[in-house]
Parts: sequence; C-alpha cells; structure tokens
Amino acid sequence: MRLTFVIYSLQAGGAERVMSMLVNAFVAAGHEVSLIVMTDSTQRPFYELDAAVRYLPLGLDRVSAGPFAAAGNNLKRLAAIRKAMRQCRPEVVISFLTQTNILVLFATRMMRVPVIVCEHTDPWSCPIGRGWGFLRRRSYRWARRIVVLNERARAFFAKQTRGAIVVVPNPVVRPGHGQLAPARDGAGRTVVAMGRLSEEKGFDLLIAAFARLRKKHAGWRLVLLGDGPLRETLVAMAGRLGLAGDIEFRGTIQHPAAVLGQADLFVAPSRFEGFPMALCEAMACGLPVISTQYSDAVREIIRDGENGILVPAEDVAALAAAMDRLMSSPRERKRLAARAPEITE
Repeated sequence: MRLTFVIYSLQAGGAERVMSMLVNAFVAAGHEVSLIVMTDSTQRPFYELDAAVRYLPLGLDRVSAGPFAAAGNNLKRLAAIRKAMRQCRPEVVISFLTQTNILVLFATRMMRVPVIVCEHTDPWSCPIGRGWGFLRRRSYRWARRIVVLNERARAFFAKQTRGAIVVVPNPVVRPGHGQLAPARDGAGRTVVAMGRLSEEKGFDLLIAAFARLRKKHAGWRLVLLGDGPLRETLVAMAGRLGLAGDIEFRGTIQHPAAVLGQADLFVAPSRFEGFPMALCEAMACGLPVISTQYSDAVREIIRDGENGILVPAEDVAALAAAMDRLMSSPRERKRLAARAPEITE
C-alpha cells in the first residue's frame, strides 16, 4: 500500500515522535511510505527515519508578517501539498496536528483519497483561534477517520463533526536493552521532568515548587529534558530563585531512557496535555511519578496512590507537598516505582 504522511516538521515533540515511529513501522511492514513536511531540506528530522522513506520537504515553514501574508503562505502550502500528493499517488493519507490536518483536507478535497487526521493535544484546552476553528469544523467532516488520544477529546469532536472518531492513545516506548542505568538503590537525589519548554507544560510551576523544597532537601537537583520558547525565561527564573546550581537544562535528547534510568523521581507539571508520552516513558522505566490532574484523562494513566501521585493542576503548594512526600521517603518511591511499569500493558 502507498501511504503518505504529512506533518509540519519532524523536530522534537510527542506527535513528531509518534509519526516517525509509525512511518518506520509501515516501511518495516513492506508498505511504500512518503513523508511530506513544511520545513526545507536543510532542517533534518530530529527522529531517525528508515532509508526507504521518501522524504519530501516543501520549504514552506516561513513566519507570516500578518493575516494577509499568512493567507498567502497557506495558499502556497495548499498548492505544494497537492502537487506532492500527485507525485506520491497515495492510497491513504495520514496527517498530524491541527493546522496541517486542515491544509491536507482542503488540498485533497477532490482527489478521492481517504485521509486520516490525528489530533495530539487536548482540544478543550488548546484554542486555535476563530478562523482555524471554523476551518476545522468544516474540513474535519471530510476526514475518513479522526484519531484522538482519549475519550475527552472524542467528546469535543463528536459535537463538531460527522466523521468517524477513533481513540488511539500514544504508544509507550519501552527502554531498549542496555539503555537503562543500573537499578536505583533509593539513595539518589535527582528529580527529572521532560517535554517542550512551553506554557502548557508548566515547568515554571515545577521550578517554583522545587524552590520551596531547597532548604529541606539540600543536595537534590532538578534535571529538565527538552527545549522550547520558554527556555531563557525558565533559566532566568531559576537564577532569580537562587537555583542556578541546582537545576540542569539538558535540552532535547533522542534517547531519554538513560537519563530517566538514573533519576529518582519524575514530575509532570502540565497545565494541559493530550496524552503525555514523557510520563508514560518514565513509568515504563520504573520511575515513581507525580503528575498534575489537568483533566480526567490523566486517570487513564495514573491510579492515584497506586502507580503514581496526582495533584491539582497549577497548584504549586500541592505539587511541592507531593514532591516533599516522595523525596523524603525512598520506601514510598520504591513502592510506586514497582507498579509504574504496568502502564506498558
């Protein structure tokens, strides 16, 4: 089967990682796979792609100076996507992320090719603007399938579209052989968090909570994996709070299991999420975890007090209290860690 995938870029991110995994898996299964991205050929994918993947960078990831320029750029993207589709002659198109999904649905409107669109955030909490919202409601009706991460997202789209909605959670990436460090003995002092350094991930809340624990838990350090638009803001915040020597900004790494395997506690402080791959990966690595309960969807992952700890979203005091509880008790960390890998089931 000829499959064509479309995404804005293949830089570091949860949706991008899932797409790269799918692309490689379909190639391994013997399918002919093309991948269309808006970036140009100088921006290589962060995630590894099978050599058999036909990679088609369109070079149309430019920043628009205003609404008229944005409209013009999107018309160019529509034309370029349509031209690329003619080259690929797909039997099925799979698109990721909202704006790209909309462009793909309009570009393929008269091509009689089934399109699957994939949403990878919480649509209730992630506004896309009135214009894009109108286009999404109109175009998603044309999709053969709308793939969402949880039942909460299904409820959102069920009210807006007539398309067939399917819930497919993100995969749990099990650590490969030799990727994990030796087993933790409970005596370490490292808290780790992972994700894009952006507003919705709530790393400012985590830094504020960590600051409250500095005196009581001297010697502990916080390691942040990821990059994003708030990196400099978060670095400055750490400096203002006197934590510059206690917080390490590692940036984005392709294989985080080694770092996760050396940590003693994982914290996911998100304001909102779709289905957090980072949290699941940490649990798969056998880490005790704390997560904010930004919606009921997170209960599909964590059973509070059994395989992790849940705290209210955007509540720094509650987050600090949960961290204090686990940082103070190697036994409690070990108990939660023992159940965490069950997420892989």
